[in-house]
Formats: sequence, structure tokens, C-alpha cells
Amino acid sequence: MSIRWRLGALAGQLLVLASGTWLATGSPWQNSLWFFSGLLAMALNRQLIEPFYPRPADTIANSIVAIFLVLVADKTVAGPGWLAAGIFFGLAGGLSLAAQLLGRASGPWSRIGRSARTLTDHATAVPIYSVVFVLALLEAFPPTDRAFWILAIAWFVLATIGVVNWERAFRADRTHGDSRVVGFVGPSLLVLESQVMPRVGTPIGIMSGGRYVNGTVVRRVRRLRHVVGEVHIDSPNDPESFLTGAVALVPAEEHHDVVGVVDHGSTDRVLRFPALRPLGVGDAVFVEATDGELLYQITQAEISRRTEQEGAELETHCRATQLGRWDDASKRIERYPWVAVPGSAILGHSARIYASLPSNQILHLGNVIGSQIPIELDLNEVSTGHVLVLGMTKMGKSTLAIRLARALAETRPVVILDQTGEYRARHGVPVCTATTFGEPGLSLKPELNSSW
Repeated sequence: MSIRWRLGALAGQLLVLASGTWLATGSPWQNSLWFFSGLLAMALNRQLIEPFYPRPADTIANSIVAIFLVLVADKTVAGPGWLAAGIFFGLAGGLSLAAQLLGRASGPWSRIGRSARTLTDHATAVPIYSVVFVLALLEAFPPTDRAFWILAIAWFVLATIGVVNWERAFRADRTHGDSRVVGFVGPSLLVLESQVMPRVGTPIGIMSGGRYVNGTVVRRVRRLRHVVGEVHIDSPNDPESFLTGAVALVPAEEHHDVVGVVDHGSTDRVLRFPALRPLGVGDAVFVEATDGELLYQITQAEISRRTEQEGAELETHCRATQLGRWDDASKRIERYPWVAVPGSAILGHSARIYASLPSNQILHLGNVIGSQIPIELDLNEVSTGHVLVLGMTKMGKSTLAIRLARALAETRPVVILDQTGEYRARHGVPVCTATTFGEPGLSLKPELNSSW
């Protein structure tokens, strides 16, 4: 539990103890053993010293203090109970000492140490000081007295406040299990262990010490007792500041279309990344750079195996080829002569608006697959040079050629050399004649040796 929640629980415990004492005695403070037992039990020891998973040293310290309280207590009414409590505290302290000394030993001594720790795992501040409080209360008030039951109820509330992890309880409807940071893959991947972690590609939020950051689950491997995963965090500040141990995984406040993270093996021409959702060969993906947006096209996908201790997961890894960086000035895609920033988020769509070429002599052919980046031909430039259309059979070469020819024919004469008759039969292009040769329009010459 974070310090803020611990201090809140501490304030609640002190309030309950003071209120119960005031209702029972007329004063919020009493110079009595049961009152000081309440302070030691939860308000001080449980919240500020002893963690929620106590160590043998904590049990030893509590046992020593409890034995001292037994020695100084008034034993007029509950003498046998004080004797049994002293024996119990001494046994708990002795077993905890054995667990502390033998826990790192080898052979049979190690087994004895582990057994001793198992026996004392529940000898925390709650049961130890509960015994002292009840016995001291019996010495101060008879069970038939109203004050006895007021303080007994107050103690029950006090113990409940100290035992419950309130931070976890209030976030139980939003938090995915207990999570803690166990590593960091720079510059932006947190390695987490959690009881429950969403599937790969799920947007999540990470809370730590009152701070929040958006993230995406990149890898997830189920192990025997927990899940190990990597979460890509999108933080404008230093991502290493989230290396704080315990964190809470909550639903994301913002959603980004993250499809991967720039992974090792990427080069200035090739992008490698684990796919966080189904993609397709030929799809475009985008990576933000300091001076523009890099465009890649997926060319290959393969399944690999990622192994962690006690678990493994099959992952889909993609390979994408760099198409380049869009240049707003020239309205062209230019090659970017460097690698993408390691660990950067890879997006499935672009948030930028790509303008068309500023000319009315433009033939719009389409867009880059999966993007709004236009593919266009400047007809004026095409007319001043050479254009070669290459492609496999049925890839659309003839379709592109007739579109280009008709676009050019709107302002200039265009003649098609149709050796096979395809353009006359399928597209109805008329035969070029001497009278139509010099006028803007589209016509064809069926044979190279024929006359006009």
C-alpha cells in the first residue's frame, strides 16, 4: 500500500480508538494497558513498520514487546490467560528466530527454517496485540459492563481497518490484480508481474504514487503463479520514474491505435515488431519521428516462441519495409536515412492530413494501402519524360495505361499502338486518322506498317 493510503488508514484507526475510548470512559485518552496495546497493535506497528507480508524479524519484535506487556500487566482477573499468552508469545518469537537464522541454511536446517516460518506467518501484530488488548480489557472492565463492549467493538473495527488493504479494495473494480514492476527495457517498456493481465494489445493505464500514464500490453506470458508481461508506456516525462515497485493496472483513459513497438533487429530499411493485433501483408504502419512521420509497409509475418521461466507464449512478429517519410513541401515520400527510434509506438493509422499535389493536371491513382497518403501522377511531368509500368499478369497494367491515356487525352493528342487489338475491342478506342491526329483526344494505330 502507498504511504498516502497507509496514513489514511492510520488516521482512521486513531479516530476509532479515540472515539471508542471517549464513549467508554468520557475521555479520548487513557493511561491504561489496553489503550497502549491498541496504539501498538495497529496504529503504529501495522501501518508504519510491518508490511502486509510480515518477515520473521517483525514477529520477533512484536513477540518481545508483547512479552514485556505481559510482565508489567495487572494479573488480578485473567492470570491463567496471561500465562498462556506469555507462552504463546515466547513460542512465536522462538520459531521466528529459528526461521530468521535457518532460512538461508542448506540441507535439513533449511527445511526446519521454512517450517518455522510457515508456523509463524500468521503471528502478526493483529493476533498478538489482540490477545494483550482483550486480557487488559478484562482486567479493567467486567464483561457485563457497557464500556467493555464499546471498547471490544472499537477494537474489532480498529483491527479491520488495519488488516484490509484499502488501496486495493477501492480499486478492485478497476484494477487488474496485484502488479509490480520487476524490470525495464529502455526506453519505454516496463516489465511487470501481475496476478491478472489483459491480453496483448489491450490499452491500459498504470497508476503509481498518484501518477498516471497510458500504456499498451506488448507481451504476456502466463507462468505458474502469475503473469509476466511488458507494457509500452507513453509518457512525456522520464519513463524510468515508474520503476517504483507496486503499481496498479487500470482501464486506459485514452486509446491509441498501437499495433506494435519498434523491436530489436530493425534497420534503416526494415522495421521489426511484435504484432499486437491482426494485420495484413501490404498494410501500412506509421512511426512518429522527431522530424516527421515514417511510413512502412508490412512485407512478412512469422510466428515465434517467447519463453519465460515456467511459461511460454507464441507471438506474431512482423517485418515491414520502409517506404519513407512524407515531405510536405514536395508532396512526395522521401527515404529516411536512419532507423526509427527504439521502443517507439507503431500506429495502424496516420493522424496527419496529406494534401494532393497543387495542380489541375493530376491523375489520382489511389492511396497507400491502409493510409490516406495519395498516390498521384503529375501529367505535365509525365508528358516531358518516360513512364514504364511493370507488374505481374492481372496486376492492372492495362487498366492503369488506359486511365493514364484518357487523362492525357483531355489536353493533348494521344495515340495508342495497339498490336493485339485489346484497346479497340475492350475499351472502344477509335482508330487514329490523319484528320484527328493533331487534335486533343484518344485514338489508336492498330499496325505499325499501316498508313493513315
